[in-house]
Amino acid sequence: MLFGRKDLLAELAHAGAHLDSRDAQGQTPMAIAAKQGNQDMLATLRELGAVH
Repeated sequence: MLFGRKDLLAELAHAGAHLDSRDAQGQTPMAIAAKQGNQDMLATLRELGAVH
């Protein structure tokens, strides 16, 4: 988990990271951010093109 590191998330996305990939439990980064109530990370994920 990136622990709120929006700058690192942006770097990974620009390097080609798949923002809609799932972890071993089937959760996407957006699902995890939503579960944690992290609105800033949700907004950043959306801005970078995540959809799930």
